[in-house]
Amino acid sequence: MKAKSRIKALSGIFLLIFLPMLIWAKNPQVKYDKLLFKRDGGGNKVFYVTLKSKPYEIVFRITRLNFRDTTITFSVFADDTLKEMYDTLRNLFSGKVSISGDFRQPKLLTGTWVRIYVLRNGKKKMIEITEPMLREKLMKLEEIVVKHTK
Repeated sequence: MKAKSRIKALSGIFLLIFLPMLIWAKNPQVKYDKLLFKRDGGGNKVFYVTLKSKPYEIVFRITRLNFRDTTITFSVFADDTLKEMYDTLRNLFSGKVSISGDFRQPKLLTGTWVRIYVLRNGKKKMIEITEPMLREKLMKLEEIVVKHTK
């Protein structure tokens, strides 16, 4: 009788430890839902970026352009030139890259400022990306928006 209770206890422990790992392996948890890019001042624009897993699609939704509210949605597909951007965004959304760094916005009253955020649960949780090298890579998203809105 003691052997049966030990087996039950061990199988219960096994399920508690390994079942969540098996579930996570099939459904890796996404840490962030989307990216928010806000340029204030000259060249004003606000847009969101999300990913679709197949066929490596990057989706843009522009909500403000040149000081006017708008709604423009378009997609680009990660070919050879955009594959690195797609991978950067995928790693960002899954929490595999650090978003914290020493970048600070200028305190000047005039000029242009770019704030880049990752969002969790829609808009309920916004975190600014302050890691300089990651910000530099993500700034290239603005070039894609400019190209598609000319």
